[in-house]
Amino acid sequence: MKLLEKVRPFLERNKIIMEKKSGLEDEIEQAHEQWIYARQYFESVSEPELIDHATYLLQAAEKKYMYLMKKARERM
Repeated sequence: MKLLEKVRPFLERNKIIMEKKSGLEDEIEQAHEQWIYARQYFESVSEPELIDHATYLLQAAEKKYMYLMKKARERM
C-alpha cells in the first residue's frame, strides 16, 4: 500500500485536504484551518518516514496563509 493511501484518511479527517472555497476571506479562513491541522499532524507524527511529509505540509500551509494575508492587506 502506498504511503499517501495510508495517510489520506488522517489528512481528510483532520481537514488538511479540503475542498476549495470561493472569496479571499474564505480562502484565508480555510488556509488558517489547514495551518492549524498541519501543525497538529506534525506534532502527532513519530515515524521517520512521515516527519519530512509533515514538515512539508506545515511549511506549505504556513506559506499559503501568509501569502493570502499579504494579498488581503494589499487590497485594503
